[in-house]
Amino acid sequence: MAFIERAYELITGSRRSVCSSSSSSHPFSPPPILAIRVAPPPPIANREFDREGTAQKVKKKRKKEMAHLLGLLKIRVVRGVNLAYRDTRGSDPYVVLSVGSSKVKTSVKKRSVSPEWNEDLTLSVTDHAVPVKLEVFDKDTFTKDDSMGEAEFDIQPLVEAARMNLEGIPSGTVLKTVEPSRHNCVASQSHITSKDGKAVQDLILRLRNTECGEIELQLQWVGNNRVVL
Repeated sequence: MAFIERAYELITGSRRSVCSSSSSSHPFSPPPILAIRVAPPPPIANREFDREGTAQKVKKKRKKEMAHLLGLLKIRVVRGVNLAYRDTRGSDPYVVLSVGSSKVKTSVKKRSVSPEWNEDLTLSVTDHAVPVKLEVFDKDTFTKDDSMGEAEFDIQPLVEAARMNLEGIPSGTVLKTVEPSRHNCVASQSHITSKDGKAVQDLILRLRNTECGEIELQLQWVGNNRVVL
């Protein structure tokens, strides 16, 4: 009887050993899990520092521009007259004005070749000897905007008039007159007049490099000593 029990223990022990061995080398054992290290986000303090650094750069750039600022040119874009067609149903015009690094633009007027804007824009001027450039474009959705002409105008006569002592001068008094010539884009006589102690210029520009079209503006110069930041 003892012999039989001993033989049974040997047989069952051998089976357990075989099962353990086969399970450890099973062909469908799951692969080892790879650990992927994800870089943590930058500390909040660093992000705040980056934002502050950018703000400081913008502030420094603006301060530098203000140091060279001679004044502000306030422009009312009144209307366009007989502008060129760029589509079968008309054009979708808008105006871009620029001088130096300062640039502004109007809204887009849909399907019109005689648009009314009456929008007030302001350019920062660092050199009043540099002419202001005016461009008109036709807004397109899927292609590049088409040019509808361009023009330039000199602001020195306006600046000179604005520097005069206008106190006590009645509104409507003509201070200067700019005559049209082949050397400028002025379409008709442009008068600079006094208005509430300020110099104001009414100006009609004939567009170049296009079939037709004029843009009517009203200008006012604000010298650096009167600029409010």
